[in-house]
Amino acid sequence: MSELTSEIKLNLRGIGEFDVKEIYADWHPENQSGLILAILHEDADCQDFKWPAEIDHEAFDKEVREISIKGQMEPEKTESYWLNNRTIVVERAGIFVQIEKELIKSGFMEQLKLAKRPLEYRLAKESNYGRN
Repeated sequence: MSELTSEIKLNLRGIGEFDVKEIYADWHPENQSGLILAILHEDADCQDFKWPAEIDHEAFDKEVREISIKGQMEPEKTESYWLNNRTIVVERAGIFVQIEKELIKSGFMEQLKLAKRPLEYRLAKESNYGRN
């Protein structure tokens, strides 16, 4: 992944003029799925990423909020952006409960990510959108 970071940053700059600060990735080859998380230097203008009319954007965001509640708590903010038929960008803010905040403050961020990843993956797979 580290070899692809520069290329991904360039492609994101070309797609949406994103100025990428950091990149994280998680792959599940057995499920033919993966996640690339890009942290931007500044907020992006995502108005160009409109959802197709046949997809219920509000229902998708509601499902993301419900998954978040099952795993931790309702996000203060949930926004999603349609990039293409295989890629949706989801932004959740304000999702950490107090114990997670304390773990992060104590330097256990990596352990927290490793523990939460299977939980969030399972909850997403069990959702209405994960079954399609």
